[in-house]
Amino acid sequence: MTTRFSEWTKKLGQQHFSMDGSSETLCGQAMLGNNYARYLYEEDKTPCPDCAQKKEFIEGSEIIMESMLENERQESIDTVLNDPLVKTLTGF
Repeated sequence: MTTRFSEWTKKLGQQHFSMDGSSETLCGQAMLGNNYARYLYEEDKTPCPDCAQKKEFIEGSEIIMESMLENERQESIDTVLNDPLVKTLTGF
């Protein structure tokens, strides 16, 4: 599962992020007024350091969790395939 983020950019280019469905940004700012995310070029935006750090942490944590789950799945498969009864029944 990947967290979806929404960009919230103020008129002067202050770029914030929120988790979809939230009414405030990752740094705790209320999303009031107009959102200029679609109207400003990336080079005209200044990322909020707190939002950027939290977004990066969440994304990194999800990558680690996905990797751990994949390792767990593989270990479970290996355990089943190495079971003597399974080898006897399947002939492997």
